[in-house]
Amino acid sequence: MPPVAICLGLSRTGTKSFGEATEILGFSRLGWTDRSDNLMRAWHEGRLEDLFAVAETFEILGDIPWPLFYEELADRFPETKFVLTRRASVDLWMASIIAHTDRSADYWGHEAAYGSARPAQTPELYRAFYADHLAGVRDFFASSERLLEVCWETGSGWAEICGFLGVPVPVDVAFPHSGRLATALPTAGSHAT
Repeated sequence: MPPVAICLGLSRTGTKSFGEATEILGFSRLGWTDRSDNLMRAWHEGRLEDLFAVAETFEILGDIPWPLFYEELADRFPETKFVLTRRASVDLWMASIIAHTDRSADYWGHEAAYGSARPAQTPELYRAFYADHLAGVRDFFASSERLLEVCWETGSGWAEICGFLGVPVPVDVAFPHSGRLATALPTAGSHAT
C-alpha cells in the first residue's frame, strides 16, 4: 500500500508534532527511530527501492530521509499526499537546529544532507538548504493539490491536517506540540477547532 501522506519538513520544523497528530488520528507512522540511520544510509547510497519498500509499510512518513527525495516519492506514489512543515522564520529554524546539534555528537547524516554536521559553524549552508528546500517543494507541487504547507507557530493545527487528510477533527483533543518547539507556541488548545 502506498503511504497516505509524507511529511517533507526538515528536522526541527514540527515533524514530530505532525507525526503524533496523525497517530492520534489513527494512522500508522514512521518518524525518527533507531532504524532511521539505516534509512539515511539507503538514501545516501541511492538505494531508493529499499526506501520505497519501507514506505509501503506505513501510512505516514516523516523526518529525514523522506524530505530529501520528495520528487522520486511523488512519482512512485502518485496518490500520496505531502505535508510541508516549516518554521515561522529561518532564524527560528536555525536557532532550533543549532540547539539540537549542540546537544549531540556530530551526525554524519547532517553532513550528508546539509553539507555540514554543525550549523553553528556553517550557518550559510543550512540557511541556503532550508530556503532551497522550501522553494523546491513549493515549485514541484505548484500545480498540484497534493501539498499542504503548515506552520504550527502561526496557528496551523487540526483543521488544516484533518481537512487535507479527509478525516474528522478530534473532539476535545489538543493538537500535539512536541519537543522544544512547544515552548515557542501559544497554548495547544488555541489550535484545536
